[in-house]
This record gives sequence, structure tokens and C-alpha cells, in this order.
Amino acid sequence: MWVFLTQFFVNPAFLAGLAAASIPVILHLRYRRTAVELPFPSLKLLRLSTKRVARRKKVEELLLLVVRALMLALLALALAKPFLKATGFLASRSQSAVALVLDNSGSMATRVGGQKRLDLARARAESILAGWTAGDAVKCGVFLSAGANDQEPGQTLTHRIEDVRTALAKAEPSPCQSSLAGAVARALDALGASGDPHRELYLITDLQAYGLRETVDLLSKRDRSPHLYAALVPVETGQPKDLAVIDVTYSGRGLLVRTPLTVEATLKNLSDHSCEANAELFLDASRSASRSVSIGGGATATVSFPVSFESAGLKTAAVEVKDDDNPTNDRRVLALPVEEALRVLIVEGAASVLEFQNASYYVARALDPFGGEEGTVRSGIRPLKMPEQALLTEDLSKYRCVFLLNPGAMSLEALKRLKAFVREGGGLVVFPGPATDGPRLTADLGLGVATEQATEGILPARIGARFGKPSSERAPAEEEKPEARVVDIAFAHPVLAPFKGLDRTLFTAIQANAGFELAVPTGGSAETLLMLDGQRPFLVGGPVGAGEVFLFCSAPTPDWTNLPVRSGSVFLPMMHTLCHYLAGRRAQSGSLIVGHAILAPAAPYERKGLLVAPDSREQPISAAAGEPLVADLGRAGVWRAILGPRPEDIQAYSVNFDPKEADAEQVALGEVREALQVVAVEALIAEDTDALKKVLSRIREGVPLWNFFLVLVLGLAVLEVYLANR
Repeated sequence: MWVFLTQFFVNPAFLAGLAAASIPVILHLRYRRTAVELPFPSLKLLRLSTKRVARRKKVEELLLLVVRALMLALLALALAKPFLKATGFLASRSQSAVALVLDNSGSMATRVGGQKRLDLARARAESILAGWTAGDAVKCGVFLSAGANDQEPGQTLTHRIEDVRTALAKAEPSPCQSSLAGAVARALDALGASGDPHRELYLITDLQAYGLRETVDLLSKRDRSPHLYAALVPVETGQPKDLAVIDVTYSGRGLLVRTPLTVEATLKNLSDHSCEANAELFLDASRSASRSVSIGGGATATVSFPVSFESAGLKTAAVEVKDDDNPTNDRRVLALPVEEALRVLIVEGAASVLEFQNASYYVARALDPFGGEEGTVRSGIRPLKMPEQALLTEDLSKYRCVFLLNPGAMSLEALKRLKAFVREGGGLVVFPGPATDGPRLTADLGLGVATEQATEGILPARIGARFGKPSSERAPAEEEKPEARVVDIAFAHPVLAPFKGLDRTLFTAIQANAGFELAVPTGGSAETLLMLDGQRPFLVGGPVGAGEVFLFCSAPTPDWTNLPVRSGSVFLPMMHTLCHYLAGRRAQSGSLIVGHAILAPAAPYERKGLLVAPDSREQPISAAAGEPLVADLGRAGVWRAILGPRPEDIQAYSVNFDPKEADAEQVALGEVREALQVVAVEALIAEDTDALKKVLSRIREGVPLWNFFLVLVLGLAVLEVYLANR
């Protein structure tokens, strides 16, 4: 009976006061007097009037009795404190389920008035828990937006309130990518599965738009729960000073020893007022340079640092700002695997048994003239020749650029991997040859310019039919006159700009005996660098995704063109310029985010190795054939994956905090409240401590009815005085 009564009243013990309503009845019955009739001849004429007055007095006394009994009963009910819930039922707070969704994303590390936003949020959560005691039939849990582990005590619904408080105390702003929508979804699922007749959801956040937009979308797709009450509890945002390092990249002629590089950082002022700061560059944890920067409210700025390394190996560059209110986004790191030479992959289709008849012979000689012979000068480029089948197994990410020579019919998997390599930032140089079917290769690789039909392609031009004949295919009587000559040179392009001051005849002397017709689509991003007479493009290039592709119309062999062998040839410096341009264009940034990440896509073979954390701790990693290589990168810094004994088997990864997690844009209170109203019978907003107290009372106890009962008691008391003194 007691449990039943607690469903309707806060203080059901005062219901015993209802017995006081019987006191006026008892007194009335105890002291009731009966009038005695006495004959009095002189008053016979007043007899009828006296009876009418007696009857009226009897009604008034009965009404007075009812008023007194009702007044005592209502006073007892008022002391019992009944509440009217929004659903229309009288209820209290027993058998309840409470979910605290706590935003612990990076923006919650911002300090407001000397306190972290998360500390302010934690205080709000403690205020919510303060109303519950160990004797209440309440299940409660904390659901974090980042770094959540439902297996830990307090991070799922539990009757142990002390576990919930411990989970709150341990919560910290997470460097990992957060999902406030995921935390809300877990909380709603847990509340729905609890089966309790009363459920409460509290969303405690700084209203940052990056996480809250997704939450609003999620709530709009959920069904309403008739027993759920929701409250938005925003924390103070204030006007903090927040200067974030949102990106760090490098540019130059590749990551080579004694080769100048430029490390460039992008800074963003996330506050509304201008601020000044020093951006510092750290190389391998040692401070190297500093730049002063002043940025207006909401604006961005870039700072650049010239860098050069005297030795090969994995280097680390980090740009850092200090003295602001949010340390989470003050630092960004970049991995720089500096090499003695550029690694270039040469892939050749059909090859001749005679080495000097193969295109790879001339390209490799141009890239590394002495072939690494002892005592000779190294070129700074290390070409590695492989057959076309190597595209199926070789890790292309180890190479700065790939030369595709005399390509024939390639498998779908090889084409897929080659396209992915280019779109992810790799450079590709294509020399078609005798084994090439131009239209077929165009269909396989596709166009990479801005056309509706070229969303997945990478070629800068269509490869058409062959023109001319290679000298090896000509009859002895046929004239040895070349089919075409170079007549136009685009010296404005970075690949040819170094040759601008040289004799123009170095290029106009280039002849083509045979080649393929190249058709460059108009309105795209492709550019013709060398043009043959007859308006035939000889060299076309253009960006594709994050990479770039260059396409020659002729094979780099003497019977197709004199480019690789003629006296005073520009072939060798042009190949070097191409490699360095493609290697330098592939500027890298910290693209991996702290947390779960894919280090490498699926491969057709099994991979095993070690993952080395920024603090040098090692852990094994593996991936079965056909599965991606996945790792849990739990902190910012440079990570290394060691997958083999060769230097090229070591991959470095820049892992950084997601700058969007600290973005200052906010969602309006009303928009979030409307979204919560979709899933709950009532959604309230608690903007400060006093408002939170009112919200807690409104949700847990509903509309207080005792004031209404006290007003009735007061009115009845006035009526009782009036009736008693008539």
C-alpha cells in the first residue's frame, strides 16, 4: 500500500490527517441538541415562521459541518504533496530510469572563467543525481559522446548511483572523434529496454554544432516514448580565447636529404575577437622556429617554415600555439619520412627479351644513369622495375610516382588499385607502346577531367588510333622522314618552367615516328605541355583527385621517337623534373584522426607486423587476406607500422585531433528542444542552476497541486467563519 501511495504523493504519511475530517462530524453528533416544544398561547401566530427558520438553520449547520470536514481533509492532502504529471496522472519518482548524456568532445576542454566546460557539465550532472538516494527505485547511467565503454561501471543503467558518480568523475575531454548522436541513441535504447514507467533523458552539452547537428537528425527519426521526459542542459560557453592549428602540410621537391621543404600550418581563430599568438615549429621534439601571428575573430591564417634535413629517416614536424583557453587543438603533428632518394616504380607491359628495345631500359637509365653502380654518382631517384602483374600485389603507397610503360589489357583489380593510388595523391606517367590499344586503355582508365562521364577516371586525354610507323616496322624503301615534330611548348607549366631560358630547339628537335592521337576534352583541367605539328598533343597532364597524371603520345624508345636518344636530349632532365614535381605535389597532412583508423586498404595477401606508438610502445597488428589493416590509434602523434624488414615496409602515420571537434559554431536552443520533443512527452531547457532545479521538479514531480489545495483550504476557512457567525 505504501509503494502504491508513493506513486501519487511525495509525503503519503500526511494522508493520515484525512481522519481529522471526522472530528467535526463527531463533535456535531456528540453535542447535537433536540428542541422541546412548549405551548405558549400568545405565540401561536409565530409557530409557522419559527419552523421555517429552524429548517434553514439546520441546513446551514450541515453546510458548516461539510465545510469544516472538507477543510481538514484538503489540508491533509496538501501536506501529502500530490503532483500532476504531464501525462495527466498523479505520480512520484519511484521506479525511474535516468540517462545522463555527457558531451566530452574536444570543445568541452575549453576553459570558461577558469573552469573547463566539462567540469561545469559534471557539476550539472551531480545536481541531477543529488535528488536520488540509495532507497529510491532508480536506475541511472552516464553515456559519453567519446571514448565510451558500456562495459565499465556507471556507463549503462544501474541501481548503483555511486558507480555513476565514479564514471562522472573519470570523464575527461577526449581527443578521439566523438559521436554525440551515438551517445543519445545508446541512452534512448537503454531507457526503452528498462521497462520503467518513468524515464528521464538529460543532454548536457556546449551546443557545438559539429556533434549536435547529427543528433538533431537522429532524433527526428525516432519514435516518441509516452513515458520519456527530456531536458537540454547547456553549459556556459562564454568568450574564450581559442586559436586552433587545423592543418599542417609540407611542399617541395619531395622528402629528400638536403632538399628544401616548406612546412605550412593553417591556424583558425575560433573565438569572436582578435587574438595574437606565437606559432612554434618543433622538429623531432626540438623547438626550431617561431612566427608571430594575429588573427581576427573567426578568421584563418597560414604560417610557413623552411625546413631541410641532413640525414634520412622518419622525422617529425609539429606546429604548436600556446596561451589560449583550449589546449586540445593547440598542436598538430606531421610525419616526414625523409629518404636518400625518391622511390619510383616502373611498370612495363609486354617486354622484349632484348633489353634495349624496352621502354623501361631508357626510362630507368634516365632516372638513374649509373644504375647504382659502386663509385658512381647517385641521381637521387631509385627506380624499381616490375612487370604489370606487380600492380596486384605491390604496395603502391611506398612510391612517389609510377611510370606505366607500354600497357596492355590490365585486370580490373590492377586498374582499381592504380586509380586509387592516383586519387589518393600519387603521380602517374603513361607511355603507350606497341602493346597498347588506345581506345581500350581509355575505357579501362577513364578520363579524369571534369565531365559527367569521368567520375572515376584518371587519364587527362582520350587515347585514339595510332599514327605513323615505328622505324622497326618500316620497309627499307620507305622514307625515314618523321611523322611529326614538336612545335609548341608550354613553358609556364612547372614541369617545363626550368627549361624556359634554354635554347628552344632542344624541344623543337623532338620528332615522333609513331604515336597515338590524343584528344584533350575542352573545359577540363588537362593541359597540353608539348604540341606536335598538325595539332597533335605530344604531352598532356592534369590533376586527378589529390594526384596528377601525365600522358605521352609515343613510346620512349628510339624507333617511336628520338626523345630518349638524340644528341642534347632533354629526356633525362625532363624525367627528373616530372618525378620531383609529382613527389613535391603530393603534400601530406595529418589526415588520420585519433581513434580507430584504417591504416591500409584490403590486400590479397596476409599482413602481420608491429604498430609503434608515439611513446615507442609496440603492439602486434595483422590483417587476413582480403581485409583492411585496422588499428586503434588512441593518441595524437606519429605512429609507425612495421610490416617487413625493408625500409619501404615501414609506414608512418600522422595522427591528430579532429579540428571540427572544437569548432565554435553552435545550434540554437529552440532547435534542440524541438528535436527532443519529437521523442519525449515533454522537453525542457535548463540554462542555469536555478532553471535546472525547476526542470528537475517539473520532470520528476510534475505540476505541484498542494498550492491549489492550500488555496481551497483558505477559501473554505473564510466560508466557515462566515457561516459560523451568521
